[in-house]
Amino acid sequence: MSLLPALLLAAFARAQDPAPYDLPIPAPSSETLRAQQPPLPPDKQAMLSELQERGIVDKNLREWEPGDMQLLLRIQEAERLRAFDMLQSRAGTLRGYAINKRLPDGTRVLWLTKAGFERYFFLKSQQARQYFEVKGTDAKWVYRMRNVKGKKLFDVSGMLTPEGDALYTRVLLGLPAEWVGGDGVTRSNVRPKKPSPAPSPAPAK
Repeated sequence: MSLLPALLLAAFARAQDPAPYDLPIPAPSSETLRAQQPPLPPDKQAMLSELQERGIVDKNLREWEPGDMQLLLRIQEAERLRAFDMLQSRAGTLRGYAINKRLPDGTRVLWLTKAGFERYFFLKSQQARQYFEVKGTDAKWVYRMRNVKGKKLFDVSGMLTPEGDALYTRVLLGLPAEWVGGDGVTRSNVRPKKPSPAPSPAPAK
């Protein structure tokens, strides 16, 4: 082989084999980025941990949106409305729907997860439809029910709307609630008061 072709091949090889300083710098991993970030204040870290453990916020995130907090409040309300009892009786299990959480003082509590809330809300919507049917609304009219302000109680999929959820929650809490059935008749969970008996006539003198 002549000297010129050999030199050309060597130059071509060098062009295909970039020097180390020409190589792209790899992006830092998510673990590295998290390690470089300053620690959160204790109260914010505790809130973030709860949102993550309940499955509301991804474990790789360090922030949450206002909607995440609203969902947490709804989940906590569901716990007060005995969501665990409904899941046990209607779904037959709490597996995947709750976590056994140890608090800083050593006590243990059940936390409803996002998946548990979604299952509970489905069951609650079913229960609400059955309740309104018992209260005089035919099944075919349930989806036309509205509150007294004209807002629908159920969406097209049969789930409670925010207005329907608020109204049925009042029912579960034993608070007065009124609604308009699909037939246009206003109904209530409050029993009408019995009329007071007429006073007895005064004895003749």
